[in-house]
Parts: sequence; C-alpha cells; structure tokens
Amino acid sequence: MTAKIIAVQAFFFAPKILIDSMKQNREFVVYGKTIDSKKFVKPHNGHNQFLNKPDGGLWASPVDSEWGWCDWCSSEDFPITLDVWTRFRLDPEARVLEIHCLDHLKEVFRRYGRRHPIFGETVLDWGLLRAHYDGVFLSEQGNRECHLPMDPGAPDLNGWDCECLLVLDLNKIRVIQESDKKEK
Repeated sequence: MTAKIIAVQAFFFAPKILIDSMKQNREFVVYGKTIDSKKFVKPHNGHNQFLNKPDGGLWASPVDSEWGWCDWCSSEDFPITLDVWTRFRLDPEARVLEIHCLDHLKEVFRRYGRRHPIFGETVLDWGLLRAHYDGVFLSEQGNRECHLPMDPGAPDLNGWDCECLLVLDLNKIRVIQESDKKEK
C-alpha cells in the first residue's frame, strides 16, 4: 500500500493516485530537532518574511535527495545541528500535494491563493491547504523552477531552498529512527 501522493496536474484535472514519484517507503529526515507533538504548530499564514512559506509545520528532506537541507545549509554556511535528527516515512493514507514544476505551482495558487492583507499580492492560504492535504512536497525540479522563477509575475516559493516536504499534519508520519542526542 502506498501513500496517496497527488500531483497537482493529476489532482485538478483527473484525480488519481501517483505511485511513481514517491513511494510509501521513501524516508525523510529532519535535522536539529526531535519530533514532539506537543511543540508542533500547524502551518499557518503568519509573519514569515517569505510570504509563501508558512509559520509552523515540520520541514524535512528526502534522505536520498540530491539537493537536500544539509546541502543547502553547507552551501550557505547556515548553522545546522547534524547530530540531532529524526527519520520518518509518510503514513500510507497521507494526502501529499506534489509540486514538480511552475505550472503546478500556478495551479496551486489559483486554487489555494488569497490576497495578502498588507502587501496585496497573492499568497498561499495554509489553512485551506491543511483542509485538503497532510503535506506539501517540492521536488528538486520544482525547486529549480519555483524558487525564483524567471517568468515575470509568476508565483514563487522563495525560501523553500531545496527538495523538501512540509508536513501539515503530524499524525500522518511514522517515525523510523531518532538520534541518541536530543535537542537542547
């Protein structure tokens, strides 16, 4: 049984489950923290400087990513605690929105966008996304196309710096292993 991974184009035009791109067995890793349901904050529109990156959620990268969180941190001299980590898989019933290209992102904005009350531009409505999905996955290709797109006026995912999974519902992950060290 595989996790329900729904690519944007398939979901919006002919709902179907894609089993090619992400399998139930794909592992993700979170660095610098252990997963604590009492500390989990549901992703929401907040005060993040990157308008399309929510406050809250659980951010992870695929263990087998060619350009994951560790890679980005290393390239940017961003401090990261590698000795504290958690590996997990998605629940087989998890509904994950996949973004693989700019066209996918444009459709997500069409369906889940709203006007920002201060800046006036369209931002993702994280409450609405949480109502339909348990996670959002940005592939390596999606990151290349959507981070800072060359298409004038196109939506972007500036601040999503690598292939990643944003967990919207902590109940939809299954912890496999945690480091012996715990976050301070």
